[in-house]
Amino acid sequence: MTSKLKNTNYHRAGSLGDGAFGAVVVVYSDTGTEFAQKTFSEDSDDEDYTGSLDVGVFRELSVLRLLMNRHENVLTIEDIVYDEVRRIGLERSEEDDEQMTTKTF
Repeated sequence: MTSKLKNTNYHRAGSLGDGAFGAVVVVYSDTGTEFAQKTFSEDSDDEDYTGSLDVGVFRELSVLRLLMNRHENVLTIEDIVYDEVRRIGLERSEEDDEQMTTKTF
Protein backbone atom coordinates (compact mmCIF):
# COMPACT_ATOMS: atom_id res chain seq x y z
CA MET A 1 0.00 0.00 0.00
CA THR A 2 1.31 3.44 -0.92
CA SER A 3 -0.08 6.71 0.44
CA LYS A 4 0.92 10.27 -0.31
CA LEU A 5 1.62 12.87 2.36
CA LYS A 6 3.43 16.18 1.89
CA ASN A 7 4.21 15.42 -1.77
CA THR A 8 6.03 12.23 -0.76
CA ASN A 9 5.00 8.63 -1.35
CA TYR A 10 4.94 6.45 1.76
CA HIS A 11 5.08 2.68 1.52
CA ARG A 12 3.45 0.56 4.23
CA ALA A 13 5.80 -1.86 5.98
CA GLY A 14 3.82 -3.24 8.92
CA SER A 15 1.31 -2.62 11.67
CA LEU A 16 2.07 -0.99 15.03
CA GLY A 17 -1.44 -1.26 16.47
CA ASP A 18 -5.10 -0.28 16.42
CA GLY A 19 -6.90 2.23 18.60
CA ALA A 20 -10.26 3.85 19.13
CA PHE A 21 -9.84 6.28 16.22
CA GLY A 22 -7.93 4.11 13.74
CA ALA A 23 -4.75 2.16 13.03
CA VAL A 24 -1.04 3.01 13.22
CA VAL A 25 1.31 1.47 10.66
CA VAL A 26 5.02 1.73 9.87
CA VAL A 27 5.68 3.47 6.54
CA TYR A 28 8.84 4.39 4.63
CA SER A 29 9.32 7.40 2.39
CA ASP A 30 10.91 7.11 -1.04
CA THR A 31 14.19 8.16 0.61
CA GLY A 32 13.98 5.35 3.19
CA THR A 33 12.99 7.48 6.20
CA GLU A 34 10.79 5.55 8.62
CA PHE A 35 7.55 7.05 9.97
CA ALA A 36 4.49 5.97 11.90
CA GLN A 37 1.27 6.77 10.00
CA LYS A 38 -2.04 6.96 11.81
CA THR A 39 -5.14 6.47 9.67
CA PHE A 40 -8.33 7.65 11.32
CA SER A 41 -11.37 5.48 10.76
CA GLU A 42 -14.74 6.95 9.98
CA ASP A 43 -17.82 5.69 11.72
CA SER A 44 -19.93 5.21 8.60
CA ASP A 45 -22.35 2.95 10.52
CA ASP A 46 -23.34 5.90 12.69
CA GLU A 47 -26.61 7.36 11.38
CA ASP A 48 -25.46 10.84 12.50
CA TYR A 49 -22.15 10.57 10.60
CA THR A 50 -21.62 13.70 8.47
CA GLY A 51 -18.41 12.73 6.65
CA SER A 52 -16.25 15.00 8.79
CA LEU A 53 -13.70 14.10 11.44
CA ASP A 54 -14.93 13.34 14.93
CA VAL A 55 -14.44 15.97 17.65
CA GLY A 56 -12.21 13.45 19.46
CA VAL A 57 -9.79 13.44 16.52
CA PHE A 58 -9.52 17.23 16.59
CA ARG A 59 -9.02 17.06 20.34
CA GLU A 60 -6.19 14.53 19.91
CA LEU A 61 -4.49 16.68 17.27
CA SER A 62 -4.86 19.80 19.43
CA VAL A 63 -3.26 18.08 22.42
CA LEU A 64 -0.37 16.83 20.25
CA ARG A 65 0.24 20.37 18.98
CA LEU A 66 0.15 21.77 22.53
CA LEU A 67 2.70 19.20 23.69
CA MET A 68 5.00 19.71 20.70
CA ASN A 69 8.65 19.67 21.81
CA ARG A 70 7.63 19.74 25.48
CA HIS A 71 8.07 16.06 26.31
CA GLU A 72 10.41 13.40 24.94
CA ASN A 73 7.60 10.82 24.66
CA VAL A 74 5.43 12.98 22.39
CA LEU A 75 6.03 12.38 18.67
CA THR A 76 6.16 15.17 16.15
CA ILE A 77 3.35 15.60 13.61
CA GLU A 78 4.95 15.51 10.17
CA ASP A 79 1.87 16.02 8.04
CA ILE A 80 -1.93 15.88 8.16
CA VAL A 81 -4.04 15.07 5.12
CA TYR A 82 -7.83 15.27 5.08
CA ASP A 83 -9.30 13.26 2.22
CA GLU A 84 -11.39 10.12 1.79
CA VAL A 85 -8.91 8.41 4.12
CA ARG A 86 -7.68 10.62 6.95
CA ARG A 87 -3.98 10.18 7.77
CA ILE A 88 -1.46 11.75 10.07
CA GLY A 89 2.26 11.16 9.64
CA LEU A 90 4.26 10.87 12.85
CA GLU A 91 7.97 10.61 13.49
CA ARG A 92 8.68 7.01 14.55
CA SER A 93 10.66 6.63 17.78
CA GLU A 94 13.01 3.74 18.56
CA GLU A 95 10.71 2.62 21.39
CA ASP A 96 7.73 2.07 19.06
CA ASP A 97 8.26 -1.68 19.01
CA GLU A 98 7.92 -1.78 22.81
CA GLN A 99 5.32 0.96 23.28
CA MET A 100 3.68 3.51 21.03
CA THR A 101 4.85 7.02 21.85
CA THR A 102 3.95 10.32 20.30
CA LYS A 103 6.19 13.28 19.33
CA THR A 104 5.17 16.29 17.18
CA PHE A 105 6.97 17.58 13.99
